[in-house]
Amino acid sequence: MKILGIVAEYNPFHNGHKYHLEKSIETVNPDYTIAVMSGNFVQRGEPALINKFIRANMTIDRGIDLVVELPTYFATSSAETFAFGAISLLNECNVTHLSFGSESGDMDELSKVADLLTNESDNFKDFLANNLAKGISFPKARSLSLKAFIPSLSNSILEMPNNCLGIEYLKALKKTNSKIEPITITRYATDYNSLETKHNICSASAIREMLKNNSFSNTVLPPSCFDSLIKGFNKGLGPVFLENFNNILIYKIRSMSLKELSNIHEVSEGLENRIKDAANNHNDINEIIEAVKSKRYTLTRIKRIMINILLDIKKHGELHPQYIRVLACSKKAKKELLGHIANNSSIPVITSLNRFMQNATEKQLDMINKDILATDIYSLGCPTIQKSNLDWVNKI
Repeated sequence: MKILGIVAEYNPFHNGHKYHLEKSIETVNPDYTIAVMSGNFVQRGEPALINKFIRANMTIDRGIDLVVELPTYFATSSAETFAFGAISLLNECNVTHLSFGSESGDMDELSKVADLLTNESDNFKDFLANNLAKGISFPKARSLSLKAFIPSLSNSILEMPNNCLGIEYLKALKKTNSKIEPITITRYATDYNSLETKHNICSASAIREMLKNNSFSNTVLPPSCFDSLIKGFNKGLGPVFLENFNNILIYKIRSMSLKELSNIHEVSEGLENRIKDAANNHNDINEIIEAVKSKRYTLTRIKRIMINILLDIKKHGELHPQYIRVLACSKKAKKELLGHIANNSSIPVITSLNRFMQNATEKQLDMINKDILATDIYSLGCPTIQKSNLDWVNKI
């Protein structure tokens, strides 16, 4: 059975995603396509525009057969941890091919970088440490180090977010000894952070800005996805932005001790002091983030820390996915794919949360309870505040 895997946030599913998915299916010609999708909070350090169930169901009539949730611990972490969690899930789903978007479209060059980073030499580690000692951010320091060790690298390859995430997928494939065959589709029309629209394709960043400015266009999403999004918005389920949690976040930071802040995931090197000081002197979450970020600490990292504070995600060691949580499934996949995965996976497939919780292990409970908490907290940021327990009432 040929199974195509895609890692996505679909926040929301737009024409760029449609292009990538269609090109991927055309290239691989799979029997089934599986998407590992972030839940209600995403890797760039923001809440999703609309909840995970609506986003997952948007994709089912677009060519995705099965959507599984990337647990919150991975979805709100660094690109390396995000990719490791997603690839681990795709391995458990018996995926045969992985397709990811990249700005370069050069698999050989991306693989060279992944090889070097998977087996870092002492010389490379020292070079990287020296760059970090200069006070620059980790992504910039690593980019400079890689360029020194692979002079033939394109100057821009490590400055593009999809390239960087693709490299992390390739690293995770190597780290897990995966048999999955990777392919990359060159990003088309607009860049990841671009606010432009070309050929009815724009980035998710542009869509979020449109919504904030009340200038949202129905041409940048497939019609069915646009309809689903608007129906959700009309029910008060979105759009949800980080600003919706402004008072909750400031309350949490001001009420936490420096020691408690220092135990939050991705807080290091005394960053808790900057966060505490900023929250005591500003009443706006964006002003707090601007006050904390620096050359060393990127905007995205600080935003992720805000989400980790919101969800009380503390420092932790290396984690592995403990289950395959199904968010949406096509009729075709229900007949064969779910059984195939369940029979070949070392972790349980969740189609009924109630049934799963009855026999869950301590590790499984810890991970799923964080997903449930994330959904309950997310509901507080909806324009019309929703009841909790949404994870329990949604069924595939």
